Amino acid sequence: MRSALPVRLCLAAALLGAGVLSGCRPGTALHSRYNNFRAYYNTYYNATRSLDSGEEALQRQAVTLDRNTLVSVFPATTAGSTSGPFQEAIDKSAELLRNRPTSKWADDALLVIGKAYFYQRNFAGAEQKFRETLAASEAAGDRRLGDEARFWLGRTFAAADRFEEGVGVLEEGLAAEGGDRRWTARMQLALGDLYARAGRWEEATEALLVGAPAEGDADIAARAYVLLGQVEEHLGQWDEAAAAYAEALSRRPAYELGYAARVNRALVIGLSADRPAEGLQIIRDMRGDDKNYERRGELALVEARLRGAMGEPDRAYRLFRSVLYDEELNGRVVAGEAHFRLGEFYRDQRNDFVRASAHFDSAATAVRPPAPEVRPAAGALLRVTEQARVYATLASAARQIAETDSLLALGALSEEDFQARIASIEAERLRVYREEQRRLQAARTAAAFSGSSAGTYDDGAEGAGQ
Repeated sequence: MRSALPVRLCLAAALLGAGVLSGCRPGTALHSRYNNFRAYYNTYYNATRSLDSGEEALQRQAVTLDRNTLVSVFPATTAGSTSGPFQEAIDKSAELLRNRPTSKWADDALLVIGKAYFYQRNFAGAEQKFRETLAASEAAGDRRLGDEARFWLGRTFAAADRFEEGVGVLEEGLAAEGGDRRWTARMQLALGDLYARAGRWEEATEALLVGAPAEGDADIAARAYVLLGQVEEHLGQWDEAAAAYAEALSRRPAYELGYAARVNRALVIGLSADRPAEGLQIIRDMRGDDKNYERRGELALVEARLRGAMGEPDRAYRLFRSVLYDEELNGRVVAGEAHFRLGEFYRDQRNDFVRASAHFDSAATAVRPPAPEVRPAAGALLRVTEQARVYATLASAARQIAETDSLLALGALSEEDFQARIASIEAERLRVYREEQRRLQAARTAAAFSGSSAGTYDDGAEGAGQ
């Protein structure tokens, strides 16, 4: 009996081997599983890892959000490149399609190629692959893959500035019943993004309100709520805008997005919803946070605007001046906005068109308006150059009137009073010159011995009555 056991084992092994070999022939269930296994681990797995690597690199980019423009719900595409992780994803997916075209991962590989093309800004190639994926998913009855492909096709049309086609493909996907919940939510967000950039605010609001609560990714949901807040601002719905920014913050977004949401919420509450004290408290809390140290100049400008809304023009004026003359707070963009706000101050509070013109002119050299193809946010500084030109004309007229009035007044004086008036004018000009030199020297000294904290502004500078 013992001597017969090895023979039986050998016979069983031979029979099993023969069965495996016969069952692994093309067309059999075992061959299909083997083909799928090799396709996944040899190529598709590596392709998706390369795609994920490229997407993570995009998300890690330290991009400063421009609050003058609408936030995009989804990350922007990168410049075209035939190397790097996106190209690796294309190459590995193409290898799978060549070597194992019948595997169950073939349709997914088409989608990976389409995404990589999209990130490379090869929109024609991306469109083709997404359409191929749609056709394959319909043939296989795979609604999930089809909805994902439709979402990406809509994004492709949006990135290529093909608005109507983007809206059409997304609305078609949303109209079909039984869609994948994850991708229908993202189609709603992509549709809301498209509507917002076309200035169709009501339609954008409707789509974002449906898509944002259903979005499972906290970062995407936060971006959607910030965009919703900006859209509500365009509609003049101030309480709704503030609520949208609060929803964005509840998702605990990354720093840039969270900073924009807090500042926007403070401005909406303080200036538009007429609750300046509440908005000011938000900004003062932000001033006390060390993470915002590099933004203290912008926060000073926001506080100054809120102080003005609270009926404190002198404090607002001093804060504006601090931003201009304290090099710790200064910066090209921040200084440009400070000049613009001071122009508004002199125009609205002092009816002084000459000084308003000077500040508007300085702002026009520093503030860059959004590009024509970019949809600006509701509070964006627009037409700064035009404003400078208009007030330069008004300032010139004001000077001429003042000079005429001054000459008439001087002509009516006696010789003794005339000489006294001339001496007074010269003394005032000397005083202004010396004061300006003193201020410049103080700024240089502060720059040499800088050590101010993130929440400290020069609130004791020249008064508004000067």
